[in-house]
Amino acid sequence: MSFFRNLEPRSRRIVFLATLAYLASVVLLLVLARTAQATPSTSQTAGAVRSEIIMIGGKEGQLFRAPLQSTEVEIFVSGMLARIRVRQTYYNPLDEWMEGVYVYPLPEKAAVDRLTMIIGERKVQGVIKEKEAARRAYERAKQSGRRASLVSQERPNIFTTEVANIGPKDKIVIEIEYHEVLKFDGASFALRFPMVVRPRFNPGAPIINRSPSGTGWSPDTTQVPDASRITPPILDPELGLINPVRISVFLDAGFPLSEVISSYHPIVVIREGNGRAEIRLKEGEVPADRDFVLRWAPKPGKAPFAGAFSQIIDDQAYHLIMIVPPTSISTQEVKAHIPRELVYIIDVSGSMAGDAIREARAALEYSLDRLRPGDRFNIIAFSSNARALWADARAFDGNSLAEAKGFIQALEANGGTNMASALEIALNGRTGLEHLRQIIFITDGAVGNEEALFQMIHRGLGDSRLFTVGISAAPNSFFMSEAAEIGRGTYTFIGAMDEVEEHMDALFQQIASPLLTDIEVIWPQGIEAVAYPDPIPDLYAGDPVIFAARTPVGAIGKIELKGRTAGAPWSATVTIEAADRAGVASLWGRAKILELTRAARRNYTYGGSEFKAAVVTVALKHQLVSQYTSLVAIDTEVVRPPSEKLIKGPVPTNLPSDMDPAFLKGQMPDASSLFDRTLMSAPVLQKEAALSRAARLRAAVGRAIPQLALPSTATASELKVRIGLLIILFSMALIIWLTWRGQRRRRRI
Repeated sequence: MSFFRNLEPRSRRIVFLATLAYLASVVLLLVLARTAQATPSTSQTAGAVRSEIIMIGGKEGQLFRAPLQSTEVEIFVSGMLARIRVRQTYYNPLDEWMEGVYVYPLPEKAAVDRLTMIIGERKVQGVIKEKEAARRAYERAKQSGRRASLVSQERPNIFTTEVANIGPKDKIVIEIEYHEVLKFDGASFALRFPMVVRPRFNPGAPIINRSPSGTGWSPDTTQVPDASRITPPILDPELGLINPVRISVFLDAGFPLSEVISSYHPIVVIREGNGRAEIRLKEGEVPADRDFVLRWAPKPGKAPFAGAFSQIIDDQAYHLIMIVPPTSISTQEVKAHIPRELVYIIDVSGSMAGDAIREARAALEYSLDRLRPGDRFNIIAFSSNARALWADARAFDGNSLAEAKGFIQALEANGGTNMASALEIALNGRTGLEHLRQIIFITDGAVGNEEALFQMIHRGLGDSRLFTVGISAAPNSFFMSEAAEIGRGTYTFIGAMDEVEEHMDALFQQIASPLLTDIEVIWPQGIEAVAYPDPIPDLYAGDPVIFAARTPVGAIGKIELKGRTAGAPWSATVTIEAADRAGVASLWGRAKILELTRAARRNYTYGGSEFKAAVVTVALKHQLVSQYTSLVAIDTEVVRPPSEKLIKGPVPTNLPSDMDPAFLKGQMPDASSLFDRTLMSAPVLQKEAALSRAARLRAAVGRAIPQLALPSTATASELKVRIGLLIILFSMALIIWLTWRGQRRRRRI
């Protein structure tokens, strides 16, 4: 203070102003820094989702840009059928032309049959073509500067939408529609809409003598030659959540409703009476990071016993029929307990890190507590390799139970997802005739070599039964359900810890023994029917008989079902009064393709020319997307000048909500595994020192569009921060200079 009083009035004023400038600059810098670190919101709802991150970190650290993507889903339910419309909006925030590539999931038995490309007020309808022909048509349109879109199936539950020539600051809307048969367990219906592709393990050596077939983080491998097409880039969770989804369900159950429940997302239910209701997400939109599951139950005594829908096309009638066996069967007492040998396979790979491994351990422990004296069991844990608890199954008793639980508690998630090693151990084991051998496979199904595993199960199953338990917020349900079908068992989905006890109880009721075996359908005399699946699989508790059939035009009349239960003959006769419904023919076509696929596996002709030709014939006739057909829509107008460059932008996806981000970043305990190495070198958005805050701000978008509400001040705030830093440096220099001058003046005095 003495120094300040000894200054001349003029110098005193300068020091005072410089100090004020310094303090103001510090405050301004702190405010701007806090603003820059805040996560911009894309909506006014509680479930706001970020949409401004548009860069993808490449292997060498370079940055690319991708279009912004949002999804709106409308689901129309009538009885046991659903028609779903998925509307994807692609917005190009750049001043350059862009091609968007988005890899996303759909239900594994979805019959995708319609594509519409919407450009402003105009609509361009897609056509079904063989996959190679559709690709050529799309590429020609892209190179010529015309807008085009292509929808391809990578797996029955993984699809890719490609959208070419999205103009600067422009958007294109893609509508995809499909039919689906709902799941009914005898007590309630369930609808599942998957929203994110779980990262998959892709075994085999990388293929280095050709360019990748897709834009994903994994290289194509010798065992999964399309791995780069099923592994979309993943956004680091610390950067926020993207790809907002809105869901609306218009429900016409066909019976009075008791309850409508969303398992994992808060909803608003507007009941309209007569079994009708409208359901929407409570938060308006949610990030695409876990499956949406909706369940509804009839009032007591109002559950359907049978249901049927038909569709007539030309001279053929297509039918979808569901029959729920009488409840007296499900309550029959088993006269004697059949000794069982249960082989538990538990996935402890890196993709299970987080909630999934905790749910898997709980499910396995709960299962062991349900064993009975006389049962035998063993546990196989697998990641990069498999290891069994014992060399052979042991009798269930207190000692074996205690040893097994100690083994389970020590399991941690890390490493790759080498399912083949575990299946080899489980399928090669054999037991005496006095034991019913059952395999319970607990996993998230995060593999890319599904077909090789299916053939392995088919060859080695023998008299065993395979039951799959999907543990995940976003499991690979295609693998889980198809493995169970091949294994003559059932698929159970557990998406949260509080569901373990309920679903494992239901599973143990099922595996006690099939309720109905040797099921066959007896059609009225004179009616030649082609029905799938063929043969109808064993029926377990809670599973109705559902099959698709094609007959000549005419009334079906009565259908008789025959089978065996508890060793005794069983039969039921049902009068079918089918309501007319569009889409039934498509569902029959989808069932036919699935049957062709299973037959090809049995005959070792999967992937051959005859198999491909048969699938293409069915898919073209019923206008279906399949492994060999795609939907393509091409506009006639040339919009991109030949001199303008076209940038390819793979749309990043979220990490599934139950996965540990450490797995994404390659920080697993066993970081030497193939899966972890792949992720560390993948084109994943990572929050590293090389990708500084300034770099992310430079990549952010500064223009808002409808439904996305992008931040509009990211670039300006960075500029102001820099100006603030310059002001601080100038103020500090001025104060130092004035201080030094004042001290010299005092020494002279």
